Amino acid sequence: PAFGLGCVGRTVKDANIVRDVYTHTIDVILAATALGGYRALPEKDIFDVEYWDLEQAKLKKAGAPAVFSGEVALVTGGSRGIGAAICQLAKVDGFIAKRRENFKLLCALFEREGLTEHFMLPQATPGSDPSWFGLLLTVRDGSKLKRREVINYLENHKVGTRLLFGGNLTKQPAFKDVNYRVVGDLTNTDKIMNDSFWIGVWPGIDEARRHYMIETFKQMLKELLP
Repeated sequence: PAFGLGCVGRTVKDANIVRDVYTHTIDVILAATALGGYRALPEKDIFDVEYWDLEQAKLKKAGAPAVFSGEVALVTGGSRGIGAAICQLAKVDGFIAKRRENFKLLCALFEREGLTEHFMLPQATPGSDPSWFGLLLTVRDGSKLKRREVINYLENHKVGTRLLFGGNLTKQPAFKDVNYRVVGDLTNTDKIMNDSFWIGVWPGIDEARRHYMIETFKQMLKELLP
């Protein structure tokens, strides 16, 4: 009761393995002691076990270490913003995976429920695997939906939205007295500026929230379309 065990590893999985090995070793030592005594291997033999060819091959097979593995950081003021940011950074791999999952699942739900009749879905650039900021929806040409009405409806029903910063930047007031060059007719940029908006894919969105979002879109179509 007066003792504890602290284990360290490059990852949580590695630390758990260390814990299991030591817990097993404790049991072996106690059992051996009860039978007459425990004696560890000589240091040279321990070295040979750790560095024999099969063990080294197993370590190499584990692959490259994770981002920040082996790095040491000294944090000052950790109880405030930087501490919170580091906690978030430690979870970044899980956040990215969850954003990708929510993006994929929401796209599938939009297609399954026929919502793509009114909204265009984004597609990743070939060869890329982005960590999506959100699900960018664009009202289709020919749909009687108006973006402002869509956004107002969603916001009033607790589905957060955000406009895409960009589109046709020449329409921004800051460009009023600036010389610039335009290539093409900017049809697509005008479309994005007028008809695109984001909905969230943040990691906290679970199955129940995805269901609510999709049901809200379906109900919106019933109420906004004649």
